[in-house]
Amino acid sequence: MQHDRSPLRSRDPDGWAWGQIHDLALRVALSRLRDRGAAEEVAQEAALRLWRFRDGLESAASAEAWVVRVSANEASRLHERRGRLHAREVLDDGDRGAAASEPETTDAVHLRVAIMAELNRLPVQDRKILALHYFGDLPLPIIAQRMGMPLGTVKARLSRARRRLSNYLTA
Repeated sequence: MQHDRSPLRSRDPDGWAWGQIHDLALRVALSRLRDRGAAEEVAQEAALRLWRFRDGLESAASAEAWVVRVSANEASRLHERRGRLHAREVLDDGDRGAAASEPETTDAVHLRVAIMAELNRLPVQDRKILALHYFGDLPLPIIAQRMGMPLGTVKARLSRARRRLSNYLTA
């Protein structure tokens, strides 16, 4: 591989311009997260991961593409972690609120059980898409990438799953 033309190459002993790699990782993270603090965290994690696997960086056809991919993956990981934490907080708050309020009515319990049953009847991939999108707050292109599916397939599955749940709730 010829990396001499890469703007990420330097005359440093290891041959890589780590400051420029960090800057590229930061730009990628900022474009995905739109939060400077979170983007800094992602850029540091991405640079650390790239340092650990610098042999892969050396053999990559495009060092820039490798840095962009690692940075995008780190941004997705952070976004996913924050989504899970937020979902847990909401559930914890809901549990505290439910304990202080009146018990659920029989109709509400039946509805909750019916919705869970309907969710369980959905194909596993559809449930996963619903969970990633609504509870993980991930955008559809990221879900498509994670699940190894075309974006159109993810959109179609999400639409069918919502329609199926909606039909049940309005019946």
